Amino acid sequence: MEINRTRSPLPFSLPVLTVLGCCLLSGCVAPTQHPARPAPVAPARPVPPRAPSASVGMPPVTAQDWRDVPLPAGDWSWQGGSKGSTARYGLSGRTPLAFLQCDRARQTVSLALTVAGPVDPVAHPATITTSTTTGTVAATAAPMEGVTAMTIVFPANSRLLDAMAFSRGRFRVEIAGMTPTILPAWSEVGRVIEDCRG
Repeated sequence: MEINRTRSPLPFSLPVLTVLGCCLLSGCVAPTQHPARPAPVAPARPVPPRAPSASVGMPPVTAQDWRDVPLPAGDWSWQGGSKGSTARYGLSGRTPLAFLQCDRARQTVSLALTVAGPVDPVAHPATITTSTTTGTVAATAAPMEGVTAMTIVFPANSRLLDAMAFSRGRFRVEIAGMTPTILPAWSEVGRVIEDCRG
């Protein structure tokens, strides 16, 4: 029987055996493979808060302009007198809401708003607002035709009186501690002012 000598008696080639032999003698360990590092992840961006959804049928709340507020019920009525004319604003047969009175002897025009109950006698700051200007004046408690009123006294030639008379439709009177009052700028207002200047 013939033996084939061309084959290597070992299943490994000489270079492989040499490497294995060196590793066994030197105690080397086969290199370990580390898992690949994951790619860095960008931090998540914060989600902006959602705007609250508007309720169906609910209009947005806005501050009402004083020029759009309904006027108090009533009318101006004018009456002449030997000492000067007077205009009253309110409902017929009731205590007027406001007075505008000329005092010819003193050359003054008084604007008075009636109040319920006692009033502090100390002067209160008051603001008159018209369509063109705003002025700060003083209001004091003074009786007017038998009712308690907060009264503002103007010199007859006051430019603020002109602004009230020629304001576009209305003017606003705000006395500290009281609800603002809006009055129509009708012809009676100008008539009282002119009466005091004539």
